[in-house]
Amino acid sequence: MSKRNISDDEFYVIGQQGQDSNDKKKKLLKIFLNVLAVLLCATVITLILQFTVFRSTTKQDDTEPIGKQNLGIDYPYVERLDTIVKGLELTLYIPHNAFPSVTVGSPDSTSLPDEAVLAFRAADLSPEGELVGVFVCDGVVYQSKKESSSKTGYCAVIDGEITVGTAESTPLFEKAVEHNGGFFRQHSLVADGKVMTTEGEYSNATLRRALCERNGQVFVAVCKEGTMHNMAQALASLGVDEAVYLLGFTKSFNGWWRDADGKVEFFRKSDEYSRYEYENYIVWE
Repeated sequence: MSKRNISDDEFYVIGQQGQDSNDKKKKLLKIFLNVLAVLLCATVITLILQFTVFRSTTKQDDTEPIGKQNLGIDYPYVERLDTIVKGLELTLYIPHNAFPSVTVGSPDSTSLPDEAVLAFRAADLSPEGELVGVFVCDGVVYQSKKESSSKTGYCAVIDGEITVGTAESTPLFEKAVEHNGGFFRQHSLVADGKVMTTEGEYSNATLRRALCERNGQVFVAVCKEGTMHNMAQALASLGVDEAVYLLGFTKSFNGWWRDADGKVEFFRKSDEYSRYEYENYIVWE
């Protein structure tokens, strides 16, 4: 049928059907590409936000204190936490609202001061009960000789603030004397986040205790059965910045801890106990 022979009841469509089909395909493709671009942008933004939150959370976790904060309690108490790090079972004793000090002499277990919430044996004694290495209590120098070169770790308590560190020489010794503070030396376990022990050093697995500092928070860590080296490794993995060894003989009076309810638990499990004149403790009260 030609255009010239169109009758009155017929009509003729002018245009190209193939061109309309191509236009529709182009429009659909354009819409699809726009939607895809929006989805890609949204995905990229989401990933950026998630990465930012992850970094922020990781940084926050690195700086958060171990254990709970004060829980609205304004009096001294100790929080206990049990954890496993690198296969080693650790118990952490975290003092809250308490001030540390170094003491000399054997505390009377039958009449403990109500203020004392945590106490651990601190510096080494010789078999004769004499202090080994430099030691200061209330500004008094009890011992300044016989310092073992292997004991580069130290604890200084000055004006109610405690510092745990590692150094062959530190001005904190003299400062402790001047400010009526405390100072003692012990084996260094962790310094600046790095393990300071070796595999063969004190390799027997036994009860171990350490005074630790992590992001300014000081606490005591105890493992029931471990070598000095694997305890140091566990503490470094825990994020501890500084750690020095503490004594923990079974037959010695090696302290106690008091929880938020006032309940006292002694670390010594045996009634057999030998007192020494220069037995010394680090105490929080």
